[in-house]
Amino acid sequence: MKQGAMFDSERKYRYLLTREWDITLPKLLYIMLNPSTANESSEDQTSRQCLYFANKFQYGSLEVVNLYSLISTDPKRLKESLIDPVGLETTNTL
Repeated sequence: MKQGAMFDSERKYRYLLTREWDITLPKLLYIMLNPSTANESSEDQTSRQCLYFANKFQYGSLEVVNLYSLISTDPKRLKESLIDPVGLETTNTL
């Protein structure tokens, strides 16, 4: 499987997560709230679920983008964050 991710230079924001396993099948786009811990080489619970459903419904790749790009395992903390939860490249990525 080909894996990729786009982060800011400090890896506080993840703008894009990609997985590709069969280029002959369509791509599935997930638009989610905020990223957790998945990266270019490892999965988290959410990315594993995304992969499961993409495979189940016969997609060959997926992209995950987020409305808020700040990495957090608890979405409630986005409001409490002292830094911008959106991120500079979020709009361009969406």
